[in-house]
Amino acid sequence: MKAFYIGIICRFFLVLSTAMLAYAHPAWSVETDYGDTWLASAKATLESANETIQAAANLQPDVIRFENFKNKLKTLREQAQDCVIQTEAAARQRRRDIEAIGPKISQEAADVGLARHNLDQELEMLDKRLAACQFILIQTKDIKEKAAAIEQATLTRKLLVKGPAAGALFQDNLKHPDSWWGLMQHFLMMQSGLQLLTGTDLLSLLCLVALSILVGRRFYHLWLSSKNPPCVDKCTGFLLALKSCGARLLPIIGGTASAAIYLSIALPLTPMPFITQLAYALLGYVLLLGMVRAMLHPDFPARHYLTMPELTARAFAKHLTRLLTLGLLGLLFFGSGLSAALPETQYGLARSVYGTILFLNLAWVLWSIGRIPTLGGTTKIRLLLLAALIFSLAAEWLGYRNLADFTLTGLLGSLLGLGAAWFINTLMSDLFDGMDNGYQPWQKRLRRQLGLQDAEHIPGLIWLRLIFSTTLWGGLGLWVLWVWGISHQGIDLIMTFLQEGFWMGSFRVVPLQLASGLLAFSFLFAVSGWFKQKVVPGWLNNARMERGARDALVTVIGYLGLIVSLLVALSVAGVEFANLAIIAGALSVGIGFGLQNIVNNFISGLILLIERPVRTGDWILVGAVEGFVHRISIRSTQLRTFDGSHIIVPNSELISSQVTNWMLHDSSGRIIIPVGVAYGTDLEKVRELLLAAADQHDMVITESKRVAAPVVLMTGFGDSALNLELRCFIRSIDNRAQVFSDLCFAINAAFRSENIEIPFPQRDVNLKEASTAMK
Repeated sequence: MKAFYIGIICRFFLVLSTAMLAYAHPAWSVETDYGDTWLASAKATLESANETIQAAANLQPDVIRFENFKNKLKTLREQAQDCVIQTEAAARQRRRDIEAIGPKISQEAADVGLARHNLDQELEMLDKRLAACQFILIQTKDIKEKAAAIEQATLTRKLLVKGPAAGALFQDNLKHPDSWWGLMQHFLMMQSGLQLLTGTDLLSLLCLVALSILVGRRFYHLWLSSKNPPCVDKCTGFLLALKSCGARLLPIIGGTASAAIYLSIALPLTPMPFITQLAYALLGYVLLLGMVRAMLHPDFPARHYLTMPELTARAFAKHLTRLLTLGLLGLLFFGSGLSAALPETQYGLARSVYGTILFLNLAWVLWSIGRIPTLGGTTKIRLLLLAALIFSLAAEWLGYRNLADFTLTGLLGSLLGLGAAWFINTLMSDLFDGMDNGYQPWQKRLRRQLGLQDAEHIPGLIWLRLIFSTTLWGGLGLWVLWVWGISHQGIDLIMTFLQEGFWMGSFRVVPLQLASGLLAFSFLFAVSGWFKQKVVPGWLNNARMERGARDALVTVIGYLGLIVSLLVALSVAGVEFANLAIIAGALSVGIGFGLQNIVNNFISGLILLIERPVRTGDWILVGAVEGFVHRISIRSTQLRTFDGSHIIVPNSELISSQVTNWMLHDSSGRIIIPVGVAYGTDLEKVRELLLAAADQHDMVITESKRVAAPVVLMTGFGDSALNLELRCFIRSIDNRAQVFSDLCFAINAAFRSENIEIPFPQRDVNLKEASTAMK
């Protein structure tokens, strides 16, 4: 069964690698026929595009026709790029075939000459096609730039259209102050959709809304009585807050949703009546309100989970609630048939008043953003947005309403994108931290499956962080450009840059391929780490191999996985391996001058993994450093001392220096305990006590064919004592210090019980009085 699953996994990775290589090298994919028919069609499309550009430059462009023209031009550009890639690949292949045939000689076979002639003709045809495709590609680029310029000029003319100023509108409305009430009453009674509902419809609507509210309250109470999972990080805190706020607002959500569905069925009209629009707008408002409360001010039983102070979050939630309310009123007033029922002067005054109120609230929100700890350094950006807000309000008052709409839309879009990016970045950063530390149960299971220790990070996760951050903030930049009015042509140019890249010398850098390469590397590196930690040890446990050999093989497989991941990532990123020869040449110069030590340690690491004079878990002594081998890598070896500290030893020192390995062939080792007894002591008795102390310890080897039994030797006559040594072998040299201590305690207790004295150095000092002075 394990072999079956492993086979499936291997096939999956084979298919994935093939797909990645096909994406990195489009020439390997199925080719499209870019013959004379396609070239003729492309030239006709270019002629039509030039005519459309000329007509749009002189008159107001037709929006629908202009968009269709840009879509056709985009498709043509993609086909031209594909034509260039395929034709270049085919031309390279023909040149290799011609080189393989060799130079023309005087007397060569007829079939060889015919093959060379055909290949020359094919190469000439391919060169012509390549030139035509490149010409089409250049033409499409020029037309796209002209279209972007026309769109920009059209937008500029539209923004500079001037209407009545706010002062003039206010004076005109003062002449007819009672017209507002009459217009509103007429709209509600005749145009809102209420006149289309019968009494039965109204009663059914009220009953349905009341029933939905009661059902929602019932579900809310059931939610409060249920058991909720603990909040261990920001992600679980947000999910709990989202559930809590959703349950709290469920009665209102159910009521508005029921009303919207009922009115859509009862009044299936186009355009949608105002009362139906009101129901949908209230539903959207309640959903957005629940999202704001879940992010900044969650309901019980959820708690505040963000890094910003709770009071700041509550104040910010109130400001956003006011903005949502203003947005609802603006949608109902300016986005429905109500605005169409108003005269131009009253509509313009309503815009000016609404814009002023919105300006005050947005200014307060911009000021409150500075209180968020992670956004405290955005003062310049907030000042820039505030200046844009003031400019929008001034344009509204002066009558440039299109310009005011443009600026206000860009400002609101920028704030919305910034807030969404900040919140998503907060949650995703917390998610990545949880995967590295194991906050949630599923994260702990993932770390166990990958075989990671508590302090270890997930392999390749840093690249996922980089890709996510680049994508998020790059997407925010594109969003800001789009909401500030950049044309679709500009977006296409940016996307073209991301897809086609740029040339750096003789290398082509494609941002999207680089991101794909990083993603492939992080994924394959994580999979290789799991394979190294989980699959390989399971296979090797049944093999008759030493522990050091298994560790060395696991390490080598890990580095092979790294190399394979790197090669696949480079291929996906679009790196041609033929160019690696240049890089290898540059590296050879660097190795010759500045990388000698690194290469020396690398080669030494390979020798250590192959010969295995030092293995993981061995107790070694290198110079003045002593400890257990914790990890052997390609460049260095980590030793863990008896104090618990880690020492990094370059592999070259383990090869070139003298190394004492206490556990090279056997985990047993000898310890020597020096003992001194007083002169006159019965040495035979002392030897019996020392041997008895050694025999009684479990770790001492007393009978073995490989090592000698414990022995007591006399080493000399000291100044104050007779010097002896107890020499014995113990089963595990790892416990040398503990066994040494145990035997010393046992010897001291035995000597005390037998009244054997352990002397200490002493000296007799005789003081003589000075002799009488000589006469």
